[in-house]
Amino acid sequence: MTDIATQVYNWLMAGSDAQVGIRLFAQYGNQNSKVQAVVSNYPDRYLPIIKLALCRCAGISLTSVESKPKSFRDDWPFLRDPACPPELKILVGDKITAYHNYKGAYERIRDCTSVTDQFNNIRYLVENYIENHLIYLELKHYKEYGVILGNHSIFDQFKNIQELRRMPLAQLAIKLKNLEHNLWRNRKKLETEKREDLRLKRENRVRRLEIQRFEMLRILK
Repeated sequence: MTDIATQVYNWLMAGSDAQVGIRLFAQYGNQNSKVQAVVSNYPDRYLPIIKLALCRCAGISLTSVESKPKSFRDDWPFLRDPACPPELKILVGDKITAYHNYKGAYERIRDCTSVTDQFNNIRYLVENYIENHLIYLELKHYKEYGVILGNHSIFDQFKNIQELRRMPLAQLAIKLKNLEHNLWRNRKKLETEKREDLRLKRENRVRRLEIQRFEMLRILK
């Protein structure tokens, strides 16, 4: 799967949360600012449109995904609750991605042609396994106690977003320009520099910057 297909598929399998959906829509969907503004203001109302648009961009069938068993969503029923923290809804998609990442790394180990390749794949496998388990602990804790555990780095990211909302708009616009350059540079590194030992770190950095960029654009619109 391509990166967009993986993210959209994971989002659908995790329950298609509207707030997570509009972030994906802003990144991959209709680039018309007026369309994005309308959809962002009423994400629940336009969720069917968001689904169709993202599936079309990702090249996947909405029907085939929605017809699959909902066992994952049944494991974490609180995800359907409007009061569920948005961080957890994002982490669900990240958990599925981490699972597929370490599963894929395990399958690639047998095809490694050098000790370095083998080491890098094992490292990538372990890092994604740990990420998957950290997210599991967050979900399990919230399911059992109804409060956030808060050990995952995503909670610090959302604190930073709260700080952005208190920032003067002129200062925020300058910060956005710098962030977009940083995002472009990190995406370029991910595409051109095949460093398996840095791959997960760079993927997480790009994702973190994408979330910050989306929130900045929402504040400035």
